[in-house]
Amino acid sequence: MMTKSLSLLLLVLSFSIHSQQSAKELIDSLNSIKGSQKKAELCRKIAFIIQNSDWDRAIKYIELAETEAKNSQIPESTLANVYITAGKMYSSKEVLDIALQYYLKAYDIYKKNGNLDEASKIENNLAIIYAQGKSKEKAVKYFLNVYRYQKLKNDPIKLVKVLNNIGTIYLSKNLDSSLYYYQKAHLINKTIKDNVLKIYVFTNLARTYALKKKQ
Repeated sequence: MMTKSLSLLLLVLSFSIHSQQSAKELIDSLNSIKGSQKKAELCRKIAFIIQNSDWDRAIKYIELAETEAKNSQIPESTLANVYITAGKMYSSKEVLDIALQYYLKAYDIYKKNGNLDEASKIENNLAIIYAQGKSKEKAVKYFLNVYRYQKLKNDPIKLVKVLNNIGTIYLSKNLDSSLYYYQKAHLINKTIKDNVLKIYVFTNLARTYALKKKQ
């Protein structure tokens, strides 16, 4: 029950991997395009678009994207994008062990190349996957990394989100810690007045107080 609740309540820091073109348009382009980098990007986008209608075919396209992206002449960021898309695909199917492997591969690339912004986004997704499994300690570790980075960036919306995430992790471990992080999220949100985040944080605060009363 806790795993299901986490998947519903955790707020995600998103990646932009959507395409405005249809799968058919992209597949038609793939037949005429040259260059491994462009092929990798197209295959990645096709896989993401068709994953719900034809999973097996989507996997073939993401594997083809990975093959093309491993060309030594292509920036590693292209391969990282492929791994992120694969991670999102497997995560949507709740195949969390494979999703984790792909996210970690992308994370290693971004850390190696000093792309801290993208690495932080992946840390958030790693934390969510760990939270859905049995590695709550690892989830908290990665969420705290995200919190420290967003604090340096002074991004209040993302700070509220990650504090909400940490509070949610602690619901099954330590209700006082949950309240601490939810209250921090509430204080920051008061300065930006985001009504959507306000609903999330207030709902979680109320939920935590209700659980404390049952103790």
